Amino acid sequence: MRILVTGSSGHVGGAIARRFAEQQYEVVGMSRRINKQLPESIRQVSLDLGAPDLAARLQEAVGSCDAIVHAGACLLGDDHADEVMKINVEGTRKMLEGAHALGAASFIFISSLSLLGRPQRAVVTEEDPLAPGTAYARSKALGEGLVFDPAAAASLTGHRVALRISSPIGPGLQYKRIFRIFVERALQNEAITVHGEGARQQDYVDVRDVADGIIRLLDCPCTGIFNLGSGVPVSNLELAQRCISALASTSPLLRSGAPDEDDGLRWRLSIDKAAKHFGYAPAYSLEDSIHALAEELRAAQ
Repeated sequence: MRILVTGSSGHVGGAIARRFAEQQYEVVGMSRRINKQLPESIRQVSLDLGAPDLAARLQEAVGSCDAIVHAGACLLGDDHADEVMKINVEGTRKMLEGAHALGAASFIFISSLSLLGRPQRAVVTEEDPLAPGTAYARSKALGEGLVFDPAAAASLTGHRVALRISSPIGPGLQYKRIFRIFVERALQNEAITVHGEGARQQDYVDVRDVADGIIRLLDCPCTGIFNLGSGVPVSNLELAQRCISALASTSPLLRSGAPDEDDGLRWRLSIDKAAKHFGYAPAYSLEDSIHALAEELRAAQ
C-alpha cells in the first residue's frame, strides 16, 4: 500500500511517515521543506499547501497513492489568520481534490482538540460541541467539515476520518512548549517553575502511538471522528515531578507565585471510540516520551 503523508517535516507528520516506513509501507512524504531526519526509503516531495495549483501539481509529483494522511498545517497565531485559513482550509480542499487524481480511496485528516475551545464536560468525547477560539482551531473545524462533505470528498470510497489529537509529545518535538521546556530543564538540572497550583491537566500522547493508531485504522473499515490521546490526564505539577524523576535530575521544583488562569482546566479525554472501532491502545508511557526526547536533546549537544 502506498501512503502519502503531508506535513512530513513536522513533528506529527514526520512520526507518521517514519512509522509507516518501518512497517514496510511505501511512503511519500510531502512538505514545503525536506525532512533530513527521515529514512531514505521515504520519497519526499516539496509542495506548498498554499499553492493555487496544488491539486494539479500533486499528480505530477506523487503519481498515485492508496491513502492520504493529511498532517500538514500552518500553526501560526491569530495575527496570521488569513495565512492559516489559506493553508489549513483551502489546502485541505485542494488535497481532497487531488485525492481523486491520485486514486486515493482513503483520507485521514489530522485534527486537533483545540477546536473544542475548553472542555465542557468531565470527560471529553467526540460528541462535545465545537467552540474554536483561534484561527487555527477554526481552520481545523472547517477542515473536518470538508472531509465529511459529500461534494468535497466525493471520490473517496474508503476511510474518511478526522483524528482529534490531544497534545503530541515524544521524539522529534521541536516546539518550545511545556513538555520540551521541562525536559530540557531537567536534563540541565535547572529549576522548573510552575504557575498557580500547577493543577492544569492535559492529555499527552506520544506521536508513535498516533502513528500506530493510524496503521491500525487502515486495517479496519471505519469512518468518522475519533479522539487520539493517552486517556490519562497529567497536571503541570505532575509533569514537572515525573520529568525530574525519570531523568534522575536535581532540578529544584519552584512555584512562581503568579496565578494560572487555567488552573481549573481538566482535559480528561475518552479514547473509547477509537479503541472500539480500530483497536487503538496507546503503548508509550509519559516516561517513554520523556526519555525519547531527552535522548535526542543529548545527541544534539
